[in-house]
Amino acid sequence: MRSNENTLRCHGCGIEIRWRPLIVGNFTFCYNDCLHGHSCECQDSLEIEDERRESKSAVSLGIEYSAR
Repeated sequence: MRSNENTLRCHGCGIEIRWRPLIVGNFTFCYNDCLHGHSCECQDSLEIEDERRESKSAVSLGIEYSAR
């Protein structure tokens, strides 16, 4: 997979930020928890979102195949 120069990463946990980040000085953070050095649950949120998108794709593919 090719790396994208425009990918934002959280300075606290390193996760890819796909939403509006918190910007403090020259640093970007995913949520207030990371900004303040606390553990965050953003990785779990991203995994749930990815699973939801994959499920939608699988359902769409199933409908396309059954229509043929």
